[in-house]
Amino acid sequence: MKSTTKLTPFQIQKMYEYIKKYSDEKSENKKVSLLFNPRTPKDIYVSYLSYDLLDDNSVSSQVELICIKEDGSVVDFANKFDNLNQRLEFESQLLEVDLDANAKIVIL
Repeated sequence: MKSTTKLTPFQIQKMYEYIKKYSDEKSENKKVSLLFNPRTPKDIYVSYLSYDLLDDNSVSSQVELICIKEDGSVVDFANKFDNLNQRLEFESQLLEVDLDANAKIVIL
């Protein structure tokens, strides 16, 4: 079965807002990724991962994963699953993507 996905202008705008927000953060060790899951072809995900070294020489990490719907609304990803196993299975199927000059999805 083949499915075709096209991002809406609302999704692209919200993705841009999140990438800009995270690129302005002070942390030097960070990664912002755009993700796609074939099980939810109309949604796009933004992942933000950062690490900081604290004064006591411990490492602090922050992970944020959001879902952007077709209308540009953001859904709380953590409450989408009944248990941790479902969430881990879903996350294992996420593919990292990017947008080309024509705002088309490119799988990395």
